Amino acid sequence: KLVEEGTISELEERLRDKLTILQEKFSALIYETRGLGAMWAHEIVSDKIRNEIIRRAEELASEDEYGLRLLGAGKKAIRFMPPLNISTDMLDFGLSLYEKVLSTL
Repeated sequence: KLVEEGTISELEERLRDKLTILQEKFSALIYETRGLGAMWAHEIVSDKIRNEIIRRAEELASEDEYGLRLLGAGKKAIRFMPPLNISTDMLDFGLSLYEKVLSTL
């Protein structure tokens, strides 16, 4: 199912819920979850840890040929901006890869 078949509010709800769960699970790494619509961010506890998360995600993408790319925003944030026509399966898969990276720290 494509998110675009629903509404932006459904995409917003899905991202908010899943990112909040990850913040709760990895509270030693993630300070805050914030966002609106299809643009969300995790504020990481330090720039060093944020950079390590991005580095490990790049390794995962290169070694396992996944399409996950994480970009930093500001000093300590990681921003999530999926395309509006992303499928819910692909969104969930991308977030599961992010969780896999977080679990290595």
